[in-house]
Amino acid sequence: MRLGARPDHALWASLFLLLLSGAYALEMPVLVVLYLGTAFMLVLWRLDLFRSASNPERVLMGLFMLTLAVCLPLAAVRSVTAVFHAAEALLAMGAAFVLTRQPERYLVASRISLLTVQVGVFAFLCLHGWDNFPLENMIGEQSSNGITSYMIILQANYSAFNFIVRRRASTVTSLLTLVVCIVGYGRGSILASMGIVVINLLSFLTLRSMSGALWRALAGLLIVGAVGMLYSDDIVFFLEANTKLGSGLFDSARERILIDYAGKIDAVTFVTGADYDGTSIPSEFRGNPHNSYIRAHHIFGVFYLLALSLFPLAIFWTRKAWPVKLYCSAVLALVLFRASTEPLLFPSLFDFYFFALFFGLSAPAFAADTAVPAGSP
Repeated sequence: MRLGARPDHALWASLFLLLLSGAYALEMPVLVVLYLGTAFMLVLWRLDLFRSASNPERVLMGLFMLTLAVCLPLAAVRSVTAVFHAAEALLAMGAAFVLTRQPERYLVASRISLLTVQVGVFAFLCLHGWDNFPLENMIGEQSSNGITSYMIILQANYSAFNFIVRRRASTVTSLLTLVVCIVGYGRGSILASMGIVVINLLSFLTLRSMSGALWRALAGLLIVGAVGMLYSDDIVFFLEANTKLGSGLFDSARERILIDYAGKIDAVTFVTGADYDGTSIPSEFRGNPHNSYIRAHHIFGVFYLLALSLFPLAIFWTRKAWPVKLYCSAVLALVLFRASTEPLLFPSLFDFYFFALFFGLSAPAFAADTAVPAGSP
């Protein structure tokens, strides 16, 4: 049987995405191995799909694999874990390609996985209360910042595919994600989730019925304006008391990490990647650079980053309509912004979602590409 051959096979894709989320969030070796093994079997099972890849897809996948092949030997000499990270990145790309060949099925799976996680988080909050930063105690040693970051990735993925497939905004789920991020009090996640809400509200302007779009946009602005005027003091007090926004956007710790790592870069390490020795990363932050791009450069060097940068750029060469490309680019920009303050991507299990967005946009045309239904589930 082939994944997506019948509607009920969206369930298998949902289970795959939930396994991915569980392996990433819980960091249990058993789950990680199970996920990687499942991804490998999925790619092996549907190797035939790669014959249908478009020329841009073939070029980008080929360049990415070639880059890893060139960077891996030196990276493995410095740290044997680079072998694992290379396999992780390749399987993420391969599995993302396979699952997004049928965007409708992948959309259903994305919705199920996002709603499952959201229901789980809200159930935990209802049981343990909303005060005193409850998400800090939800998953072992995981911080609330980690949980909200995962939610941003899942929400961005669902929002993008909901717009790609159905040209619909996902305002309800994005508002729920914003609530979780506020409860989790992290600045980066709050800003990213607010950005996703704004993008979804603005997306009403892409509807074919301009009068309907203007009415929806006007109604949204009136509601936001009314709430802001009536409860501005309460909102400001809540954000200052219960989130890190009250302390401003500047983060001295992350600035120190950037300065320390930049000080390790010379003509050679710029290409190969620098080590963390002598920086605050191992001494003060337990080896966590709190930045996906520093981590990516540290492991594989600058050519790896350049190869990754081609995927977002190639979005504009896909055949989707410009509103779709602009919407997805804006959502991806928020994900990449969030990755600049946490090591969420490059390489990680969640690289799957980074590749999925490009492959979803470059997937073969389907009926929904030309349909513009209204609505906001």
